[in-house]
Amino acid sequence: MNDLNQILFEGRLVREPKARKLESGALVCSFSLASNTHYVDKKTGNKVENTTFMLVETWGNVAEVCVAHLNKGDGVRVVGKINQSRWEKDGRIQMEKTFIAAEHVEFKPKSVKPTSDVEIPVEGPEQVKATDELDIQE
Repeated sequence: MNDLNQILFEGRLVREPKARKLESGALVCSFSLASNTHYVDKKTGNKVENTTFMLVETWGNVAEVCVAHLNKGDGVRVVGKINQSRWEKDGRIQMEKTFIAAEHVEFKPKSVKPTSDVEIPVEGPEQVKATDELDIQE
Protein backbone atom coordinates (compact mmCIF):
# COMPACT_ATOMS: atom_id res chain seq x y z
CA MET A 1 0.00 0.00 0.00
CA ASN A 2 1.37 3.44 -0.99
CA ASP A 3 1.53 6.25 1.54
CA LEU A 4 -0.41 9.40 0.68
CA ASN A 5 1.70 12.04 -1.07
CA GLN A 6 -0.64 14.80 -2.29
CA ILE A 7 -0.35 18.58 -1.97
CA LEU A 8 -2.51 21.58 -2.82
CA PHE A 9 -0.43 24.78 -2.88
CA GLU A 10 -1.54 28.26 -3.88
CA GLY A 11 0.61 31.34 -4.39
CA ARG A 12 2.16 33.81 -6.81
CA LEU A 13 5.08 33.30 -9.18
CA VAL A 14 8.29 34.77 -7.75
CA ARG A 15 9.99 35.01 -11.17
CA GLU A 16 9.34 34.15 -14.81
CA PRO A 17 8.88 30.40 -15.44
CA LYS A 18 11.78 28.49 -17.00
CA ALA A 19 11.32 25.86 -19.69
CA ARG A 20 13.74 23.15 -20.73
CA LYS A 21 13.61 20.13 -23.03
CA LEU A 22 15.04 16.85 -21.88
CA GLU A 23 17.04 14.54 -24.13
CA SER A 24 13.88 12.47 -24.47
CA GLY A 25 12.11 15.51 -25.97
CA ALA A 26 9.86 16.02 -22.93
CA LEU A 27 9.17 19.64 -21.97
CA VAL A 28 9.59 20.66 -18.31
CA CYS A 29 8.46 24.02 -16.93
CA SER A 30 9.79 25.13 -13.52
CA PHE A 31 8.66 28.07 -11.44
CA SER A 32 8.80 29.23 -7.82
CA LEU A 33 5.70 30.17 -5.83
CA ALA A 34 5.39 32.34 -2.73
CA SER A 35 2.42 31.62 -0.45
CA ASN A 36 1.54 34.05 2.34
CA THR A 37 -0.21 33.23 5.60
CA HIS A 38 -1.20 35.69 8.30
CA TYR A 39 -1.91 35.32 11.98
CA VAL A 40 -2.13 37.48 15.09
CA ASP A 41 0.57 37.00 17.72
CA LYS A 42 -1.36 36.35 20.94
CA LYS A 43 1.33 37.91 23.13
CA THR A 44 1.76 41.18 21.23
CA GLY A 45 -1.51 41.44 19.31
CA ASN A 46 0.50 42.24 16.17
CA LYS A 47 -0.39 40.81 12.78
CA VAL A 48 2.41 38.51 11.54
CA GLU A 49 2.97 37.48 7.91
CA ASN A 50 4.75 34.25 7.04
CA THR A 51 5.84 33.46 3.46
CA THR A 52 6.58 29.94 2.23
CA PHE A 53 8.44 29.42 -1.06
CA MET A 54 8.10 26.24 -3.14
CA LEU A 55 9.62 25.12 -6.41
CA VAL A 56 7.10 23.62 -8.87
CA GLU A 57 7.79 21.46 -11.92
CA THR A 58 5.26 20.67 -14.64
CA TRP A 59 5.66 18.24 -17.53
CA GLY A 60 4.18 17.64 -20.99
CA ASN A 61 0.92 19.41 -21.87
CA VAL A 62 0.71 21.17 -18.50
CA ALA A 63 4.26 22.51 -18.99
CA GLU A 64 3.37 23.83 -22.47
CA VAL A 65 0.39 25.77 -21.12
CA CYS A 66 2.38 27.13 -18.17
CA VAL A 67 5.20 28.34 -20.43
CA ALA A 68 2.71 30.04 -22.74
CA HIS A 69 0.53 31.74 -20.11
CA LEU A 70 2.35 32.27 -16.80
CA ASN A 71 4.34 35.36 -15.82
CA LYS A 72 6.00 36.68 -12.70
CA GLY A 73 3.36 37.76 -10.17
CA ASP A 74 0.57 35.54 -11.55
CA GLY A 75 -1.48 33.61 -9.02
CA VAL A 76 -1.85 29.83 -9.41
CA ARG A 77 -3.11 26.82 -7.52
CA VAL A 78 -1.24 23.58 -8.07
CA VAL A 79 -2.08 20.01 -7.14
CA GLY A 80 0.66 17.43 -7.18
CA LYS A 81 3.13 15.36 -5.22
CA ILE A 82 6.17 16.31 -3.15
CA ASN A 83 9.34 15.01 -4.81
CA GLN A 84 13.02 15.12 -3.92
CA SER A 85 16.04 15.02 -6.18
CA ARG A 86 19.52 14.22 -4.92
CA TRP A 87 22.76 14.43 -6.86
CA GLU A 88 26.46 14.93 -6.42
CA LYS A 89 28.12 18.18 -7.54
CA ASP A 90 31.79 18.25 -8.48
CA GLY A 91 32.09 14.62 -7.40
CA ARG A 92 31.96 15.41 -3.69
CA ILE A 93 29.17 17.78 -2.67
CA GLN A 94 25.76 16.22 -1.99
CA MET A 95 22.96 18.41 -3.39
CA GLU A 96 19.25 18.09 -2.77
CA LYS A 97 16.07 19.87 -3.81
CA THR A 98 12.47 19.37 -2.77
CA PHE A 99 9.73 20.41 -5.19
CA ILE A 100 6.10 19.92 -6.16
CA ALA A 101 5.61 17.72 -9.23
CA ALA A 102 2.39 19.38 -10.40
CA GLU A 103 -0.28 17.26 -12.03
CA HIS A 104 -2.88 20.03 -12.19
CA VAL A 105 -2.45 23.82 -12.47
CA GLU A 106 -5.26 26.35 -12.10
CA PHE A 107 -4.61 29.96 -13.10
CA LYS A 108 -6.14 32.49 -10.72
CA PRO A 109 -7.97 35.44 -12.31
CA LYS A 110 -5.75 38.29 -13.40
CA SER A 111 -6.75 41.77 -12.30
CA VAL A 112 -6.29 45.21 -13.77
CA LYS A 113 -5.92 48.12 -11.38
CA PRO A 114 -7.55 51.27 -12.76
CA THR A 115 -6.73 54.69 -11.33
CA SER A 116 -8.88 53.92 -8.28
CA ASP A 117 -8.01 51.11 -5.86
CA VAL A 118 -10.79 48.83 -7.16
CA GLU A 119 -9.66 45.59 -8.84
CA ILE A 120 -11.51 44.46 -11.95
CA PRO A 121 -11.23 40.77 -12.94
CA VAL A 122 -10.12 40.43 -16.57
CA GLU A 123 -10.42 36.69 -17.12
CA GLY A 124 -11.65 33.67 -15.20
CA PRO A 125 -9.55 30.80 -13.89
CA GLU A 126 -8.27 28.25 -16.38
CA GLN A 127 -7.75 24.64 -15.40
CA VAL A 128 -5.26 22.34 -17.04
CA LYS A 129 -4.80 18.66 -16.28
CA ALA A 130 -2.01 16.39 -17.48
CA THR A 131 -4.60 14.37 -19.42
CA ASP A 132 -5.97 17.38 -21.38
CA GLU A 133 -5.27 17.44 -25.08
CA LEU A 134 -4.12 20.90 -26.10
CA ASP A 135 -3.83 22.62 -29.43
CA ILE A 136 -0.86 24.94 -28.90
CA GLN A 137 -0.12 27.35 -31.75
CA GLU A 138 3.45 28.66 -32.04
